[in-house]
Amino acid sequence: MVFLAIWAIRPRLCSVHIQRLNHNPASDRAPSKPIFKTVSYCASKAAVATFSKCLGRDHAGDGIRINAVCPGEIDTPMLRSGFIHRGFDPDTAVAELSKSNPLGRLGDPEDIADAVYFLSSDAARFIAGTALEVHGAKAVY
Repeated sequence: MVFLAIWAIRPRLCSVHIQRLNHNPASDRAPSKPIFKTVSYCASKAAVATFSKCLGRDHAGDGIRINAVCPGEIDTPMLRSGFIHRGFDPDTAVAELSKSNPLGRLGDPEDIADAVYFLSSDAARFIAGTALEVHGAKAVY
């Protein structure tokens, strides 16, 4: 799906000289190590992150900076509804999950927005073809 969407707008990127394209390739970053019984999940996350890096390299010479933002665990209504669906109190579950992050909390949507804003700014003028992980230093294993 990501491939088709990006491929469809690719000619327009070059024709209107858009200089920055940041996208969120997935709900979280691709695991750095395999997770049991999640081969399709891991493969799709890694593929989209690599696709983003390749697009960034392909279009850097056109003056177009393409990057991906890969969020970790973010405290969103969707995350909380997942806890409710599994029978957990969402506040308690978020508090417990927060303990597993080195920063002591889950990310919030503003953390991701700030990362996208940064990559879209002139402060990131030499950043292209990267997948920026925004996860509070929590490794995914």
